[in-house]
Amino acid sequence: MAIEHPHPTTSTVKQLYAHAFRCAYPGCHQPLYSEDTLSGAWVLNSRICHINARSEGGPRWDPRQSAEDNRAESNLVLMCLEHASIIDGPKALDTYPAERLLAWKRDQIAEFQQLRQGWPLTNSMAEAAIGVSFTDVAVAIHSSKLQLGGGGGNAPGAGGGGGGAIGPHARAGAGGPGGRRLDFEGNPLPEDWETDLPELADIHPPPGSGGGGGGSVGPGAIGGDGGGGGDFVRDGLPLEAGDVLEIEVGAAGDPPRLPGQHPPHGGDSIIRIRSAEGVLKRVIRAEGGQGARAGRLPDDWATISDEDLRSGFSISALFPVNAAEFREGLLFAIGAGWVRYEVNTLPSETVWGIVCIANWENLSPRGTRGLQLCLTDPVGTEVSRIALAITPEDASGTTLMWRVGLGAPLDRVGRWSISVQSGDFLLSRIGVQVNLVD
Repeated sequence: MAIEHPHPTTSTVKQLYAHAFRCAYPGCHQPLYSEDTLSGAWVLNSRICHINARSEGGPRWDPRQSAEDNRAESNLVLMCLEHASIIDGPKALDTYPAERLLAWKRDQIAEFQQLRQGWPLTNSMAEAAIGVSFTDVAVAIHSSKLQLGGGGGNAPGAGGGGGGAIGPHARAGAGGPGGRRLDFEGNPLPEDWETDLPELADIHPPPGSGGGGGGSVGPGAIGGDGGGGGDFVRDGLPLEAGDVLEIEVGAAGDPPRLPGQHPPHGGDSIIRIRSAEGVLKRVIRAEGGQGARAGRLPDDWATISDEDLRSGFSISALFPVNAAEFREGLLFAIGAGWVRYEVNTLPSETVWGIVCIANWENLSPRGTRGLQLCLTDPVGTEVSRIALAITPEDASGTTLMWRVGLGAPLDRVGRWSISVQSGDFLLSRIGVQVNLVD
């Protein structure tokens, strides 16, 4: 079993906050607590970060460190919400080694010694900081890769596998259907027609196969559906002496690379028959495999109804955000509500953080309800979709908030639309102008 050291004590956390005023990240002026302007209460605006990880396989893990050394004040540093996430990102570990964080901690303490301004925490405040900083999970995976995405089809015309999902009320995606089996006239092949193609066994992904669905993690997460397989076309070729064959093999359907993305479909496979004189005599086409699809609602989920709308259901907020956190019924956002987004090149693979808040007065107990958060390009093509769940437990309240990442390769300038829909109802829509910077 992987090693996991205990949390720091409340006395250690009180010592930490008593000797620091703001985030340790250089140039960041975020205080460790902020004041609610209406109530005057202090609101925690920081996290306790380990310099060397608490769990084996975590960021900057040191196997030589004892449990007491690991949770000691010397191995902890205080960061604002945004930078606490940044320093532990899997692609940022080389940028933020332990030595750099130790230097930041020294600077943070030196600033306190100059300002003599810290945060005197009570025991309950220290315990609250520990609770939000360290989340114990039911499943821990160390030094391993977890593949949640479904695999693409493994044969010509095979559908892609559905994506997996982890979390409360999570659902795996559906596998894509296999493609049609046709002759050159478009008629179905007999059931006993031999379709094995051993000569294509080493081509991965096989032409005409569907893309694998994307994985998903979180409460109510829904794995993406695998793409459907393309056509399998087989027959005898009507050739004459001197005829020339032009063969174009289409690519397989794609899996998603970004959250919620509908990747492009695979290309068609085409045979063109030309006479010796170059005259085009015939074109035979087999449709390519389909790219994976995201955000489909499970069949047993309900959608928002007229009754729900009459009972006051609405989307009260929908906006893009750079960083956001929901805590104690409040939303803490950084860089929210922008209406323009600039890119240096096209296409530009991008993930936008989106906040969506739903409100209602009363929701009748009809099982899980589903909404869909969609991204549409300037010509009206939906490029991404994520399913959002309102469980029966959620319905007992009156508000539900989501913060999700919605990804797409931005491939053109213009107004991109972000919308929330459920069944026949468009519940909210906003626009973001994408511009190309020279």
